Amino acid sequence: RGTMSMRLRELIRAVRACKTLAEERDTIAKECAAIRTAFKDEDNPYRHRNVAKLLFIHMLGYATHFGQMECLKLIASPRFPEKRIGYLGLMLLLDEDTEVLMLVTNSLKNDLGHANQFVIGQALCAIGDIGSVDICRDLAGEVEKLLSSPNAYVRKKSVLCLLRITRKCPDMIENYVDRISHLLSDRSHGVLIGTLSLLVELCETEPSLIPSLRSLSQQLLKMLKNLVLSGYAPEHDVCGITDPFLQVKILRALRMLAKGDKAVSDSISDILAQVATNTESAKNAGNAILYECVLTIVGIEADSGLRVLAVNILGRFLLNRDNNIRYVGLNTLALVASGDIKAIQRHRGTVVECLKDPDISIRRRALDLVYLLVNESNVRPLIKELLVYLSNSDVEFKEDLTSKICSVVTKHAPSKLFQTDTIIKVLIEAGEYVNDQVTALLPVLISSDSILQSFAAHSLFRALEKDNTKSKLTCIAAWTCGEYGELLSSSCRIDETDTVLEAVPADRVVATLVQTLDSSLQAVTVKQYILTALVKLYSRYASMRPAIRAALEKHSSSIFVEIQQRAVEYSLLTQMEPSLIKELMDHMPTPEDEAVSSSDVQSSATSRISSSSKPSPAAPTSAVDDLLDLLGDLPANPNGNKPAAPVAPANSQQSLVDLMGDIFGPPPADTPAQPSLNLSESSPPLQLQPQQDLLGGLVAGGAGAGAG
Repeated sequence: RGTMSMRLRELIRAVRACKTLAEERDTIAKECAAIRTAFKDEDNPYRHRNVAKLLFIHMLGYATHFGQMECLKLIASPRFPEKRIGYLGLMLLLDEDTEVLMLVTNSLKNDLGHANQFVIGQALCAIGDIGSVDICRDLAGEVEKLLSSPNAYVRKKSVLCLLRITRKCPDMIENYVDRISHLLSDRSHGVLIGTLSLLVELCETEPSLIPSLRSLSQQLLKMLKNLVLSGYAPEHDVCGITDPFLQVKILRALRMLAKGDKAVSDSISDILAQVATNTESAKNAGNAILYECVLTIVGIEADSGLRVLAVNILGRFLLNRDNNIRYVGLNTLALVASGDIKAIQRHRGTVVECLKDPDISIRRRALDLVYLLVNESNVRPLIKELLVYLSNSDVEFKEDLTSKICSVVTKHAPSKLFQTDTIIKVLIEAGEYVNDQVTALLPVLISSDSILQSFAAHSLFRALEKDNTKSKLTCIAAWTCGEYGELLSSSCRIDETDTVLEAVPADRVVATLVQTLDSSLQAVTVKQYILTALVKLYSRYASMRPAIRAALEKHSSSIFVEIQQRAVEYSLLTQMEPSLIKELMDHMPTPEDEAVSSSDVQSSATSRISSSSKPSPAAPTSAVDDLLDLLGDLPANPNGNKPAAPVAPANSQQSLVDLMGDIFGPPPADTPAQPSLNLSESSPPLQLQPQQDLLGGLVAGGAGAGAG
């Protein structure tokens, strides 16, 4: 055995017997040292066995660069077993950027002219695998000569080698365009498959060559007809289908040539219909041909009947038990949905069933396809199916599903009531997975219509009663009950669904909110919403004022500063005059009909500035003064300790704007300081945002004063 420590088989056994990684590294290190020593012996007859062991060591992830030169020596050997190991090592241990690769060019050229077809094949495989730009240019002529070899094995390898040459040297593509027609007349299927791969590569690399190559479509068409209509051929039969590999390549080449050309598309329509109709789909070989046929139909200028046939084939894919085929069907249907949506609608039920598949990848593709299928005519049944699936879906799938449902219903909802109802149901089923954009949209949607206000108040309150563990649902329900709690006192009839929601007593509403507020499981943000809802209901439920005041006082000593501050300030607000409380707790302005426009606010601010610039006589303090003093917004009177009385607003809405002025429209820093009640002329116009809780903003704005 010479200097060899062990055979390859023994090395494999030794590595497998290692119980730890350190033991394996020690075994590999010893063997590598022995191999290095053996390489120093020029007359070692086991050089190829040492390189074979290096290949195994390379597969384990260890460094084997010291064996690169040995591969070149084996390639130069006249013996075929050594050449075979040398070429294998060349393709595994080296790449096209390795510097020593240039030394093998002469050996490759010599082997391309060898008498043994397998030696020629080894050289062609090496060029096709790791050939650099220089090697491809130097040996392109030798490879082209082999295209005319009488040996089909050599011709097949040569054609495949040309693929590498065209990729590395695009400027040499035109040298091989004229050879394609001759190669397509070859009787060897291996040569034909290689030639079609080269044809597709040329079309993808140089689209400008496609018009000149379209004349080959008739030759390809004749070849495909012979395959489809031929009888049983044992040498090419795969699962009862004649050479499915060649059929797939022909279909792919026809798709490249017929794309954008109506004449070529019409000429191949008949054979495509024949392939789609007669190919057996029970085996994977047939499904591969059908899939390529569908892609060809979709990619060319086919008529509507042929495209419907393609969609029906994909629909059959969805009924297959193989998950891979179902995934391919869903993925392809999503690609063709933009142009054949009506044909895909026939398979809507099958697509929806795929949402129940155990494989999450299939469920995701099905959801994407359902999203594309939804329109105004089928939005109701599809949303119903999606909501049913949402209640049973996996946790990791809920976020994507809720996003899709809300996006679909926003785009295709037949009415605002249906949109609101759907979003509420999504919040009930998966409230924590709904994105913030949807939760911000719902209050705007609710406030835009009186019927929606009553429906949303009833629906969200009942949802809050059943489950208050979802923070987003609880916040929106609390906001709705605070804004439109008085609508709960009367029943709500929905003509669209012919349902009646019974009235809810005031004590039940307040008790539910207080119970949620007292829960230790609720977040601080949720409790802030509930506190604001309770203080707004204070002006709507006169009989429940003692209970609301007691709840506010209870949380005035909360350990959380935000809750304590709101409870204290809201408790003081409840001691104001009833008319002022009602004015402060009024509904938020709707998006379509804002309480005060920007121009009105600007003119009102200007008039108040001019009036405040004049000395005002002392006036007795009022409830408004007390409120402003509570929030720390009333300026001190330079003539005494009593604050100056503000200018009385013209109406209740203007009073509300006055109170909000300092919060939403503070004067710029570079202007003279004005009393916080007034607006500077240079301040930006006040923009009332309908979706913002005005009272929440008031308390947030007065945080500093309240704390002081």
